[in-house]
Amino acid sequence: ENAGYEHYEVSNFALPGFRSKHNHAYWTGAFYLGIGPSAHSFNGSQRCWNIRNNHQYIRDIQSGQFDPECEQIDPVTAYNEYLLTRLRTTNGIAPQEIEERFDIDFNATFKPQLDELINEQKIVVEGGRIKLTRQGLLWADDIASQFFRISE
Repeated sequence: ENAGYEHYEVSNFALPGFRSKHNHAYWTGAFYLGIGPSAHSFNGSQRCWNIRNNHQYIRDIQSGQFDPECEQIDPVTAYNEYLLTRLRTTNGIAPQEIEERFDIDFNATFKPQLDELINEQKIVVEGGRIKLTRQGLLWADDIASQFFRISE
């Protein structure tokens, strides 16, 4: 930071204007298309990945047998991934967006956890967003897990 870099995500620093666009797609749930062996794709509800073997990948493409492996993202997983990826950025999470997207009153549901984390100075609420503090960044995964939902 003393050299002018922004600490904008748990494990990333960048000069202003040079944040990773690639990783930003993951952190914000953007759609992406993976092309090539081992590449991954995401369309908002399904994550797919291509075979890892270069020769087999080429043979599959040439024969028209291209068939990536896919997994459907269920609503609980989508919610948990939303929290995990967005909370680790300095932009944090927006309870209003969570309510609109997942039908969860985040502030009411997690009031005890929020109060404790604010008291421990691990999170702050700024501009309607919940953000990790410098100390909170060290505990990002643990903090996110306190708001997870468990699949039924």
